[in-house]
Amino acid sequence: QKANRNLSILKQRETMAVTKRDKGDSYFFLMDTYNCLGNYEKAREYAQKTIETGVLMLGVEIRTYTVLISAMINLGVDEQEITIEIERAREKFPKEPFFLIQLGYYYYVNLDFLKAEKYLNMALNLRKDVENRISNDNSVKDNSLKLVPALYSYLGDIYFRRGHIQRALEISLQGMKYSKYNHLLTRILYKSLLGRSVVDII
Repeated sequence: QKANRNLSILKQRETMAVTKRDKGDSYFFLMDTYNCLGNYEKAREYAQKTIETGVLMLGVEIRTYTVLISAMINLGVDEQEITIEIERAREKFPKEPFFLIQLGYYYYVNLDFLKAEKYLNMALNLRKDVENRISNDNSVKDNSLKLVPALYSYLGDIYFRRGHIQRALEISLQGMKYSKYNHLLTRILYKSLLGRSVVDII
């Protein structure tokens, strides 16, 4: 209900926006509202409009791109279009693992596990770099922290499906440092331990 109320106010503000900054702000908040409402077609449209203005929202600079890509995935847009947008986002934010996680997820849910593994491992390497930079400079923004359990979950599941049980176990344990109660991580850990002796587990 709140999102619907906001929508009518934001649409009114859109008609009054004159400057590039005002238009960018208006498009951004409309994008977010439509995304919240599950209207991914409109979320995509306003994300693209926001990008065209060149306006970046301070503190959430990557959000326009993450919403755009998520909307395209939810809409079932052609793979080539999605990868083009992800590559554009990566060019703008080369040190950001978020987009590689999105790309890995896209291939994971489409059962292309080789490509999923490739991009998720690339994301994992970037993620380690982010954590190193954060440890040296706490002003570095951590955009991908919430996705880290999912990153380890998808990788662990891929390794398990491919028969790399030890690697699946290691990845699931690493992921649990970020989230002890993640359902997929717990399931992979359990499956990886099945059939092992108590000595092996200890």
